[in-house]
Amino acid sequence: RKVVRKLNGLQNGKCKICGKNGENKLELDHIKKFAEGGEHDFSNFQLLCTECHDLKDNQIKKIKVIY
Repeated sequence: RKVVRKLNGLQNGKCKICGKNGENKLELDHIKKFAEGGEHDFSNFQLLCTECHDLKDNQIKKIKVIY
């Protein structure tokens, strides 16, 4: 939870992608997915709103299908 609090402060409580105020509903996201070799490290984390997190995950799935 320390990571989430620190990121929340750095991002001013806003989604890293759309900038919408998260109102305590931001989700922890790996910038580079852990399953794809991304580090489980503070530098690889960001907070996203549910909508942006879902969109990001869906885009990654679509790209994998194409390739």
